[in-house]
Amino acid sequence: MSRTRLFALALALVAARPALGDERADAQAKARYSEGETALRLGHYQDAIEAFEDAYRLSQRVEILFNIGLAYRRAYGVVDKPEYLRRALDIYRTFERLARSPEERRAAAQVISEIEPQVRAIDDRERMARLQSQGAPGPLQAAIRLDAEGKAADAVRTLDALLRKGHNGPDMVADIYRLEAEMAADAGPWGPKFSTGAFERLLSVNPEYRLPANASARERQSFAAARAFSAGRPALAISHVVPPPAAPNQPLPLSVAVENDALGMMRTLVVGYRQAGRRSFSTVSRAGEGELLIPGIDLPAEEKSYRVEYYVEGLDRYGNVLSSIGSERAPLSFPVMSKEEVAEAESARRPWYGRPWTWVGIGLGVAAVAGTVAAVAMSQRGPPASDYGVLQTLQH
Repeated sequence: MSRTRLFALALALVAARPALGDERADAQAKARYSEGETALRLGHYQDAIEAFEDAYRLSQRVEILFNIGLAYRRAYGVVDKPEYLRRALDIYRTFERLARSPEERRAAAQVISEIEPQVRAIDDRERMARLQSQGAPGPLQAAIRLDAEGKAADAVRTLDALLRKGHNGPDMVADIYRLEAEMAADAGPWGPKFSTGAFERLLSVNPEYRLPANASARERQSFAAARAFSAGRPALAISHVVPPPAAPNQPLPLSVAVENDALGMMRTLVVGYRQAGRRSFSTVSRAGEGELLIPGIDLPAEEKSYRVEYYVEGLDRYGNVLSSIGSERAPLSFPVMSKEEVAEAESARRPWYGRPWTWVGIGLGVAAVAGTVAAVAMSQRGPPASDYGVLQTLQH
């Protein structure tokens, strides 16, 4: 499938199926989708990302994920931030998993096959830069020197201490697992079992890892044993339900799930959040998967709507990051409704008999002379109930 056809599919997918919802949300979703399409064509990729994400929150239509992924991929081509390409890959994988037609799955699979080698190459370059840089953690450099001196056991202990210290990012954690596995394989009687365990942890976070051509025979044995345990398992990951537009002053729940954790590595979930434009993130956390609540006090009511940026992290027992959705450098975001939008939403949900002006009309009618009884009856009907309907297409 050509890139032209993929782009055409991205723009056409959203018009494929009906979706149920109240008319106001559907109208907003169509409007935001149209704005995203326009921004994408103009090359305003960050605007396109925000618009498509809003359309997805409002409609929950899986097809829009394809457009979000496309916008992130195009944004990477302009600003060269690896986080954008990694985010695009995550979104396309989610779309492939949730897609409901063979054509959509094939389209996602093709894009994934194009992006995965790019992400692997970026990961390899960053890993080598970390290992060779003077800015790499002292314990990591020390472990590499100890191993070169033939002190594999001391090297592994140094790496394990770095891991237990915590606060390492997912790439550094993968580096530590890999080095532990390679160094322990030749470290003595205890080494092969430890090496196998380290390779199992490495394959849990990076199932695509392959041994280098110069790996020793013992490394290959440990890796083969770990591979047998991990075969066919996707990467350890977290997923979350994209939040809807938030009501101000109300706690916002974020539902987060842990996926493919065969080794029970992930212990804590963390959500970092901040109002867009501010410098520091606040955080909430919980043990195990479930809902994390962003406090209502951190979502104040304002005259205009605004966005809250956020990321989600899954941590091991030492506080190392094993998986993340977004990051401090490339956060996701959701809108917080303005006071006017809240009032409109509440009015749309309120039945006609709950509207104060209706009862004022009824009271006046009852107080009138008997000849106005018919008029009272008419006033009791009130205006039409909130318009709800079936959205047949999200036109663009």
